[in-house]
Amino acid sequence: INKIKVFPNPSNYLVNIDLSLTSRTNHQLILSTLSGEKVWTTSSSSITNQIDLTNYPNGTYLLSVQEIESKKIENFKIVKIK
Repeated sequence: INKIKVFPNPSNYLVNIDLSLTSRTNHQLILSTLSGEKVWTTSSSSITNQIDLTNYPNGTYLLSVQEIESKKIENFKIVKIK
């Protein structure tokens, strides 16, 4: 799971999540504030995903990517800028 790419970071619009180097499995993606409030979540079997940050306030968010079958989780800090 250490092969996940999240870019660009910081971002003011779209954040790309590249899962192409991970195992071909279902993933759950969760974007939360640093206080733990979930602001976006999805389950995906796609190798590429995007998060649209346009309507979110500037700040730092936590993206958790979990392989559903293995329960492995990797976390990323994402910074939303103007």
